[in-house]
Amino acid sequence: MLMEGSILSHIIERMRQKDDIERFDESFTAFLELGHYLFAHSEELREEHKEMVKLRAKLALEKEEKRKAHEEVNAAMERAMQDFKSSKDMEDIKIDFAQKSFLEGF
Repeated sequence: MLMEGSILSHIIERMRQKDDIERFDESFTAFLELGHYLFAHSEELREEHKEMVKLRAKLALEKEEKRKAHEEVNAAMERAMQDFKSSKDMEDIKIDFAQKSFLEGF
């Protein structure tokens, strides 16, 4: 299925209007034009592919950095909780709670 306005439909229409010799010449010219067109676009596609690979690598690195930062935050929170549990303030809270519970009959 040819797309209207595509280079291929243009080439076919030009070839229909020619006799055999002119068709051969036109076919060869079209072949060269198409080859040049494909080569030019393949270069663009290669550049876009390289850029996409770079962006994917950058995204993967950012995800890894985010994961590591999240792990560091979790570890810091865990250390803070452990420090608090073993702190004088926590001991005071435990003693105060135990005294109130005892006085209230729990």
